[in-house]
Amino acid sequence: MTPIERALAPTQSDWGSSRYNEFRRCAVAHDYRYVLRIRDEGHEQPHHFAVGTLCHAVLRYEQEKILLPEDAGTEPWAAVVDAWVAKGGSQQAAVESAELMRSYFSHYGEANAGWGDDVEILAVEQPLRCDDELGPLPFTATADTIIRMHGQVVVVDHKTRGRALPPDYAEQQQVRPQFPGLSYLVQRHYCLGAPPPVLVNVLGKPTGRKPAWFRRVMVQMPEHHIRRWAVMQTRTAISMAHHGLPTPNWNNCAPEIGWRCDHFERCHGTGSGGTEQ
Repeated sequence: MTPIERALAPTQSDWGSSRYNEFRRCAVAHDYRYVLRIRDEGHEQPHHFAVGTLCHAVLRYEQEKILLPEDAGTEPWAAVVDAWVAKGGSQQAAVESAELMRSYFSHYGEANAGWGDDVEILAVEQPLRCDDELGPLPFTATADTIIRMHGQVVVVDHKTRGRALPPDYAEQQQVRPQFPGLSYLVQRHYCLGAPPPVLVNVLGKPTGRKPAWFRRVMVQMPEHHIRRWAVMQTRTAISMAHHGLPTPNWNNCAPEIGWRCDHFERCHGTGSGGTEQ
């Protein structure tokens, strides 16, 4: 696999927070997506997700040049964007992603893939896993980047975003299961004495007359918070391992506010509307 192919490769963890969150939301939807591997016909990645995916790929490519110099690409990062389009990716998403990444490196500089000289990149797209510490099912994640900053190991999660950050953004991210899970797994991986913080590397997309903007928000992960997350995770894993006929969560099928479940027709209508992957 070439460095560009590696940058564009999928990185989603099969037993990660997204899967457990889907089970908590609706056991039927979980089984359709993760057990039967059914997706809607004609399903396409939403535009805003495509921009985020491509920016992640560029950041991975540039950081692996630093981390893996003997196995890194020598082409400029724009080659990643070109390769994505050649594979059938949206031209509009490619243009927006390229503009956003040019602004990002202009803002942070190109040294050390945008991290400057005082940060050490420890890992990029690092797979993480534990098998029996949190119940009968595994728990996995992939860390976008792991760095050492001011002597401390920090987990980095890249986010593209259109809206401005609310004042309590760090507190909001603290209670998303993804981040305590990442902190827990990285603490185990590096045998750290305390859960590492998560640095959210926000790439703000230009909207209207507002130019691109960038923030790096440190989200602390206190140990008592990780313990509460671990209890919740263990309970969910036990429930998933022993559930029989999946029961639909009617409140999430077709809410008045929000979006109808992707599997509504298959679950409640004609029994069709999706294809096995």
